[in-house]
Amino acid sequence: MPNAINLKLARDINSIQLYYEEVKQNATDALRKLNTQMSNLFGNLRAYGYPVSQFSEIPESWFAATCIEVSEKFISSAISFNTTPGAKWKAIDRTLAGKAPAGNRKQSFKDCLVIESCFETLAAARELGFSSPAHFLSSNTREYSPDNKGLHTELVSEFKNAKLDYASTYAQLRNKPSIKDL
Repeated sequence: MPNAINLKLARDINSIQLYYEEVKQNATDALRKLNTQMSNLFGNLRAYGYPVSQFSEIPESWFAATCIEVSEKFISSAISFNTTPGAKWKAIDRTLAGKAPAGNRKQSFKDCLVIESCFETLAAARELGFSSPAHFLSSNTREYSPDNKGLHTELVSEFKNAKLDYASTYAQLRNKPSIKDL
């Protein structure tokens, strides 16, 4: 079952890369529009005699390079690991009990395996002295945040005990100091 986590991580990283490509394209288009509007505005202001300097365009390459740098730092910070037998058994128990993130879906065991592996890995890291903030990022809101207003009520105490934050998008995390400094 270790491959389940590795495959999910690979799919998640791929979806993040696709998302950043879409964001980069949208931002590049918006930047072109902004540059055109600013150039026109500065030209109009000069035509009416206002003392303004020449508008200097924001280069598209700067924005693209920044997006690539952010996504590469995020991906290089991700880790992959093998599933332990203990995490498998906990995931089986969680699935059979129907405890979140389990539900009446075919992927319930995999979802439970991911969260149990996360809890186990984080606990081991904490025992070794890791004290930095930890974040669980999953766009799988149906299982982790069914009302999209916060973490599933069945998971709140477990996340709090593990000192683990939840987010459904990278955008929710980007201003936290531990992520911002990546």
